[in-house]
Amino acid sequence: MKKKIILIGYGKWGKKIFLKLKKFQKFQVIVYTKKTEHKKKNFFLLKNIRLINAKDFYAIVCATNVNLHEKIIEFAAKEKIPLFVEKPITTNDNFFNKIKSIKNKKIIWVNYLYSKYLDKIKINKKNLKKIILIFGSTGKNKSFYWNKWEWLPHLFSIIIKLLNISKSVKILSIKSKFNNFSIIIKWASTTIYIHYGDNFIKKTRLIKLIYKNNIKIINFNIKNIRLYKIQHDPLEWSLVSFFRKINSNFDYDMNISKRITGLINKINF
Repeated sequence: MKKKIILIGYGKWGKKIFLKLKKFQKFQVIVYTKKTEHKKKNFFLLKNIRLINAKDFYAIVCATNVNLHEKIIEFAAKEKIPLFVEKPITTNDNFFNKIKSIKNKKIIWVNYLYSKYLDKIKINKKNLKKIILIFGSTGKNKSFYWNKWEWLPHLFSIIIKLLNISKSVKILSIKSKFNNFSIIIKWASTTIYIHYGDNFIKKTRLIKLIYKNNIKIINFNIKNIRLYKIQHDPLEWSLVSFFRKINSNFDYDMNISKRITGLINKINF
């Protein structure tokens, strides 16, 4: 019998996750949505998260807007069901004080898909002088506020993965113009340059690691990913990792989420 997975949310990103989940033949995907797709097979209308009978489900995958994440996290923790949730898990710093009293919060896996992908690529983390992150999209219809919460969680999670969650952070410079932003950060002895744009000619996901006598470039373009002999794209790999480690302790994700949310709330364009 196939194990049942709940997918909550079926918007643009939820549909991508749904297609990835369908590749896992051992799972049956049950979708809860607020839209008309509930007329399809295994699609149900989401009226109240608390009305879901969770006892028969193996895991929850959350692809809703961030304003629903807190309720879903609390529900998953209460029902003791492992949860795969999109970033950011919240834009509210106070939520992390609230969840201190929630048991089972260590079963929450946050989809920092690019930083988790770095686990598959051997990287020398010592003596990093500079990190340059260049991420860009081709759309021009997003606000600075949206881009801040859409992309900075990914970029900060990469930095934390490469360096250390406990190192001190100093924001040196913030610039924004025409749906582009640049941020310069001092993270202990390493300087990090972050560049994001919503008007690139083509999708760009690039990391440059600059050492004293060497430069390493990591390109998340699919063709370049194959150079690392990885079978899955970043989203697939994040899902694969979640299911492989579903009985593990994901407390690390909550710790870096708290750090990331605090950092982003200090950045105003």
